[in-house]
Amino acid sequence: GISRELIGEEIRAFEGLPHHLEFVRELRGIKYYNDSFSTNDMTCMAAVDSFDESMILICGGFDKGLDYGDWATKILTKINLHVVILIGDTADKMEEALIEAEEQLGEAMGSPTKVLRRDSLEDCVVDAMAESEDEGVVVFSPAASSFDSYKNYKERGKQFMREVKKLK
Repeated sequence: GISRELIGEEIRAFEGLPHHLEFVRELRGIKYYNDSFSTNDMTCMAAVDSFDESMILICGGFDKGLDYGDWATKILTKINLHVVILIGDTADKMEEALIEAEEQLGEAMGSPTKVLRRDSLEDCVVDAMAESEDEGVVVFSPAASSFDSYKNYKERGKQFMREVKKLK
Protein backbone atom coordinates (compact mmCIF):
# COMPACT_ATOMS: atom_id res chain seq x y z
CA GLY A 1 0.00 0.00 0.00
CA ILE A 2 2.96 2.39 -0.34
CA SER A 3 3.16 4.59 -3.43
CA ARG A 4 6.06 4.31 -5.88
CA GLU A 5 6.70 8.02 -5.36
CA LEU A 6 7.21 7.57 -1.61
CA ILE A 7 9.44 4.54 -2.14
CA GLY A 8 11.55 6.54 -4.61
CA GLU A 9 11.88 9.45 -2.19
CA GLU A 10 13.05 7.15 0.59
CA ILE A 11 15.59 5.41 -1.64
CA ARG A 12 17.02 8.75 -2.80
CA ALA A 13 17.23 9.98 0.81
CA PHE A 14 19.05 6.86 2.07
CA GLU A 15 22.65 7.77 2.87
CA GLY A 16 23.98 4.28 3.51
CA LEU A 17 25.31 2.62 6.64
CA PRO A 18 28.16 3.93 8.77
CA HIS A 19 31.58 2.43 7.94
CA HIS A 20 30.28 0.89 4.66
CA LEU A 21 31.91 2.98 1.91
CA GLU A 22 30.81 6.01 3.89
CA PHE A 23 31.68 9.34 2.32
CA VAL A 24 33.73 11.36 4.84
CA ARG A 25 34.63 14.57 3.03
CA GLU A 26 36.06 16.15 -0.07
CA LEU A 27 39.22 18.22 0.16
CA ARG A 28 40.95 19.79 -2.86
CA GLY A 29 38.97 17.56 -5.21
CA ILE A 30 39.89 14.35 -3.38
CA LYS A 31 37.03 12.34 -1.88
CA TYR A 32 37.66 10.23 1.23
CA TYR A 33 35.66 7.08 2.00
CA ASN A 34 35.49 5.04 5.20
CA ASP A 35 34.91 1.31 4.62
CA SER A 36 36.16 0.13 8.01
CA PHE A 37 33.47 -2.58 8.03
CA SER A 38 35.57 -4.32 5.34
CA THR A 39 37.21 -7.06 7.40
CA ASN A 40 38.08 -9.48 4.60
CA ASP A 41 39.54 -9.55 1.12
CA MET A 42 36.19 -9.93 -0.67
CA THR A 43 34.64 -6.78 0.79
CA CYS A 44 37.79 -4.82 0.01
CA MET A 45 37.76 -6.02 -3.60
CA ALA A 46 34.12 -4.93 -3.88
CA ALA A 47 35.11 -1.49 -2.58
CA VAL A 48 37.94 -1.26 -5.12
CA ASP A 49 35.48 -2.09 -7.91
CA SER A 50 33.16 0.71 -6.75
CA PHE A 51 35.35 3.50 -8.14
CA ASP A 52 36.71 4.48 -11.54
CA GLU A 53 38.56 7.58 -10.34
CA SER A 54 42.27 7.60 -9.55
CA MET A 55 42.45 5.66 -6.28
CA ILE A 56 44.58 5.29 -3.21
CA LEU A 57 43.71 2.34 -0.98
CA ILE A 58 44.52 2.00 2.72
CA CYS A 59 44.50 -1.63 3.95
CA GLY A 60 45.58 -3.76 6.84
CA GLY A 61 44.80 -4.79 10.37
CA PHE A 62 44.59 -7.94 12.47
CA ASP A 63 45.57 -11.18 10.72
CA LYS A 64 42.63 -13.61 10.65
CA GLY A 65 44.59 -16.10 8.56
CA LEU A 66 43.10 -15.03 5.22
CA ASP A 67 44.72 -15.77 1.87
CA TYR A 68 45.34 -12.47 0.07
CA GLY A 69 46.20 -13.93 -3.35
CA ASP A 70 42.99 -12.93 -5.14
CA TRP A 71 43.04 -9.57 -3.33
CA ALA A 72 46.57 -8.89 -4.59
CA THR A 73 45.63 -9.78 -8.16
CA LYS A 74 42.67 -7.37 -7.98
CA ILE A 75 44.90 -4.58 -6.63
CA LEU A 76 47.52 -5.02 -9.35
CA THR A 77 45.05 -5.28 -12.23
CA LYS A 78 42.79 -2.38 -11.25
CA ILE A 79 43.92 0.29 -13.71
CA ASN A 80 42.91 3.30 -11.60
CA LEU A 81 44.45 2.05 -8.33
CA HIS A 82 47.88 3.66 -8.07
CA VAL A 83 48.91 3.47 -4.40
CA VAL A 84 48.25 0.96 -1.62
CA ILE A 85 49.17 1.96 1.91
CA LEU A 86 49.54 -0.98 4.28
CA ILE A 87 49.24 -0.90 8.05
CA GLY A 88 48.88 -3.34 10.93
CA ASP A 89 49.63 -7.00 11.52
CA THR A 90 48.67 -8.02 7.98
CA ALA A 91 51.02 -5.57 6.23
CA ASP A 92 53.78 -8.16 5.71
CA LYS A 93 51.35 -10.79 4.47
CA MET A 94 49.62 -8.36 2.11
CA GLU A 95 52.90 -7.09 0.70
CA GLU A 96 54.11 -10.67 0.14
CA ALA A 97 50.85 -11.45 -1.69
CA LEU A 98 51.37 -8.39 -3.90
CA ILE A 99 54.94 -9.47 -4.74
CA GLU A 100 53.80 -13.02 -5.59
CA ALA A 101 50.92 -11.75 -7.71
CA GLU A 102 53.22 -9.36 -9.55
CA GLU A 103 55.52 -12.25 -10.43
CA GLN A 104 52.58 -14.37 -11.65
CA LEU A 105 50.92 -11.58 -13.63
CA GLY A 106 54.03 -10.34 -15.39
CA GLU A 107 52.96 -8.12 -18.28
CA ALA A 108 49.27 -8.71 -17.56
CA MET A 109 49.38 -6.19 -14.72
CA GLY A 110 46.97 -3.29 -15.13
CA SER A 111 49.21 -0.50 -13.88
CA PRO A 112 52.20 -0.01 -11.61
CA THR A 113 51.00 0.04 -8.02
CA LYS A 114 53.12 1.85 -5.47
CA VAL A 115 53.14 0.11 -2.07
CA LEU A 116 53.78 2.11 1.08
CA ARG A 117 54.00 0.89 4.68
CA ARG A 118 52.96 3.07 7.62
CA ASP A 119 52.75 2.63 11.39
CA SER A 120 49.67 4.71 12.17
CA LEU A 121 46.34 5.56 10.61
CA GLU A 122 47.29 9.22 10.91
CA ASP A 123 50.39 8.63 8.76
CA CYS A 124 48.29 6.67 6.25
CA VAL A 125 45.84 9.54 5.83
CA VAL A 126 48.53 12.21 5.56
CA ASP A 127 50.47 10.21 2.97
CA ALA A 128 47.30 9.36 1.05
CA MET A 129 46.60 13.07 0.69
CA ALA A 130 50.19 13.68 -0.49
CA GLU A 131 49.97 10.88 -3.07
CA SER A 132 46.49 11.80 -4.36
CA GLU A 133 45.80 13.10 -7.82
CA ASP A 134 43.18 15.72 -8.65
CA GLU A 135 39.62 14.41 -8.50
CA GLY A 136 40.63 11.04 -7.10
CA VAL A 137 39.51 8.98 -4.14
CA VAL A 138 41.12 7.69 -0.97
CA VAL A 139 39.43 4.53 0.23
CA PHE A 140 40.03 3.03 3.67
CA SER A 141 38.98 -0.60 3.18
CA PRO A 142 41.19 -2.66 5.50
CA ALA A 143 40.45 -6.24 4.28
CA ALA A 144 41.28 -7.30 7.85
CA SER A 145 39.73 -7.01 11.26
CA SER A 146 40.62 -4.24 13.68
CA PHE A 147 41.73 -6.15 16.76
CA ASP A 148 45.45 -5.43 16.38
CA SER A 149 44.89 -1.78 17.31
CA TYR A 150 41.19 -1.13 17.97
CA LYS A 151 38.28 -2.52 19.94
CA ASN A 152 36.21 -2.98 16.77
CA TYR A 153 35.70 -1.77 13.21
CA LYS A 154 33.52 1.13 14.41
CA GLU A 155 36.28 2.55 16.61
CA ARG A 156 38.76 2.12 13.74
CA GLY A 157 36.41 3.84 11.29
CA LYS A 158 35.82 6.75 13.64
CA GLN A 159 39.59 7.18 14.00
CA PHE A 160 39.97 7.25 10.21
CA MET A 161 37.24 9.88 9.95
CA ARG A 162 38.90 12.03 12.66
CA GLU A 163 42.21 11.88 10.80
CA VAL A 164 40.57 12.84 7.51
CA LYS A 165 38.74 15.76 9.10
CA LYS A 166 42.05 17.07 10.53
CA LEU A 167 43.53 17.46 7.03
CA LYS A 168 44.00 21.03 5.82
